[in-house]
Amino acid sequence: GMATVNKDTVKSVAEEYGFNDLNDECSSALAADLEYRLREIIQDAAKFMRHSKRQRLSTEDINASLRLRNAEPLFGYSSTAIPGLQEDRTFKAVNVGSGNDVFYVPEKIIPLAEVLTAPLPKCPADVRFTTHWLAIEGVQPAIPQNPSEVSLTATAAPAAAATAAPIAPAAAAVTGVDAPVVVKPLVKHVLSKELQLYYENATRGILGEDSEYRNQVLAGLKDDPGLHQLVPYFTQFIQERITSNLKNLTVLPHLIAMAQALLRNPHIFITPYLHQIIPALLSCVVAKRLHEASAPEAVAAGHWAVRGLAAQAVGHICRQYSTKYNDLQTRVTNTLVGALLNEKLPLASHYGAIIGLTQLGAPSIDLFIVSNLRAYRRLLDAQRAAQPDPANRVYQALKAAIAELLKARPVSGPAAQDSATADRLAVLRDFFGDDLASLTQA
Repeated sequence: GMATVNKDTVKSVAEEYGFNDLNDECSSALAADLEYRLREIIQDAAKFMRHSKRQRLSTEDINASLRLRNAEPLFGYSSTAIPGLQEDRTFKAVNVGSGNDVFYVPEKIIPLAEVLTAPLPKCPADVRFTTHWLAIEGVQPAIPQNPSEVSLTATAAPAAAATAAPIAPAAAAVTGVDAPVVVKPLVKHVLSKELQLYYENATRGILGEDSEYRNQVLAGLKDDPGLHQLVPYFTQFIQERITSNLKNLTVLPHLIAMAQALLRNPHIFITPYLHQIIPALLSCVVAKRLHEASAPEAVAAGHWAVRGLAAQAVGHICRQYSTKYNDLQTRVTNTLVGALLNEKLPLASHYGAIIGLTQLGAPSIDLFIVSNLRAYRRLLDAQRAAQPDPANRVYQALKAAIAELLKARPVSGPAAQDSATADRLAVLRDFFGDDLASLTQA
């Protein structure tokens, strides 16, 4: 076919680069090669155009074809950014003689008077930095700087849209009352490979049978300063595992020890996650039964020690965090007193409530145990014949509570000569009889 690029064009380009003596034979050979290269580029650009479902070739297609051959793309206007071409997207041509046309981009003529009389644009605002809360305790606040819930719902996967995190009070576990469900959106939290491996090994060690390895894990949880990112995962693990193993006396002591280790770690901030640990621990304290009904008596007797461990952990939480958690001790006390005064609960739950209140100190013992001793005596006497061992354990727990109270508030001496002390002494003498003498001398 007819040559698209003639030798005169090649000579003109060569002269621009300083080659003034290019002969006709060499120019013709270069013109043929140039035409071949141009056809290749245009054919590949046409392929990009067809794959883009378009019918008009654009400069982006030419640039894509050039990149395909590791050549520099064309610099200049793109097909969609040429002023004046948004309407017809065509170049204008003008004949300069000798059958040659020059193509140009039409530009709008703007009168200088129009530019001078136009209003000045607003001054750009100074660059400044502001801060805002991205998330508080894993929940994103609804502020203009954060994406709205609608946009999050539209872009998030259905499985990660929201999660229900029920926080069931221990009283609900005891009485069977449905607990409120708190729904919080999932927040992506990326852990390093090292922390993921630490979490897997720690949880495996807590649930495993190797006591030496478990002790090493507990020592690490108690002293390691780099566990803050794992705290929400550990507290959720404790809550879920205690709930699912509430009748497994083999696993429960290890989970309670794990909670105690985290609570005693001075390097982590566990206050925001206490709402997950406390209900699980209170369930261990006042649950109706912490063993299977078919468990041997020797195995079932271990629940008394588990209740004691859980009560110690609850007492530590109240002593350590009650000033930071406003109604913490009030809620714990209400749960324990409710279990103590509930006649439908077994003596094991009453035992847990008594040792739990003992851990809260002398004011709680005086206000909630001593004041209810006369009413509770009738219940305890009615159970002594049918359940001698649980009744005796409850009685011993009451003696330990009163001994703790009398250390802080003696009923003899100059400091005890008031009407409140006399009333307390009368109640104690009525309940304990001759055993009170050993308590006052302790």
